[in-house]
Amino acid sequence: MSHPKKHLRTLQGIVEAPVEQVTPLVLDVPPVEGVTVDADPAARTVAVQGGWWYRSETTVTPVPKAA
Repeated sequence: MSHPKKHLRTLQGIVEAPVEQVTPLVLDVPPVEGVTVDADPAARTVAVQGGWWYRSETTVTPVPKAA
């Protein structure tokens, strides 16, 4: 039986640092047994999947400074 994926929550925040400085820190996920990590530096995205119930996708996006 297949269950549709349910989007549970979206979190968002601003880090006041250059995207080039933040991206390597976000994509540097240490290996953990039973967890799959898929990092895409070109897209500045990392996906972390653990078991059948957990998946996290994080993307670093530049935001223009407010005037």
